Amino acid sequence: MSLSDTLKWSRLYGGAISVILIDGQDMSQPLRMETIGRDAFKGVLPLDRWMLNLTSTEIITDLGPDLGKPRFYEVVGTAQGIPGWKMIGLSRYVKTPITGVYFALDTDRVGFDQGSWKRRFDADSGFTELDDETYRAILRAKIRANHWDGTCEMLAAIYQGVIPDRTVNIFFTDNQDMSMDVYLTGGVVPEVIKAVIRQGYLNIKPEGVKLNAYSGSEGDNGIFGFDIRNGYVDGFDTGSWSVKL
Repeated sequence: MSLSDTLKWSRLYGGAISVILIDGQDMSQPLRMETIGRDAFKGVLPLDRWMLNLTSTEIITDLGPDLGKPRFYEVVGTAQGIPGWKMIGLSRYVKTPITGVYFALDTDRVGFDQGSWKRRFDADSGFTELDDETYRAILRAKIRANHWDGTCEMLAAIYQGVIPDRTVNIFFTDNQDMSMDVYLTGGVVPEVIKAVIRQGYLNIKPEGVKLNAYSGSEGDNGIFGFDIRNGYVDGFDTGSWSVKL
């Protein structure tokens, strides 16, 4: 009934959302399925567009599919006693279908730990709706990005939060021309995460700085470099060529 009301209100008021009510859930944080206890689900609350305020002072300015959208939606407190929640303005639907990521045996880049399972209603050609695990990871990254302190260490931690393989090393290069590049070396980055990154959903960077490209290593080791061997760059017989994601 509540979902039906949301659809009716969206047509009547020009927009509406459904809020999943979980006992003890902080609405400013992404939902974690493992924290939902018995009888914690309290229903679905429909809210029309007039019960939401756009945070005009916190607009996404990074180039990409979310440019110009609010970082949060604030629920207006009303006589019905609705608390003033703050929600993340990020859809689980991507604008360009993600293709070539379904799991397959003996197929390069979509094998174990890399490919994604094809869900029941996914098209054979690809999908636009992110799975729960990927969507929650991106929501957590957006929340942390909104509180980024400007340091390289925290920026690497934000990106690391969307990559299941903790052996992946992340570093950045400042090109000294108001542009930067992001590198992910070693380990395994799932193909669906690569697709999300390519579409610009994680363009986290300083204001006014252009992000040129995301690059990774061809193998599960560091990027090739002369006379260097550390956690990011390896030499002959070990390092891999740098390739764009």
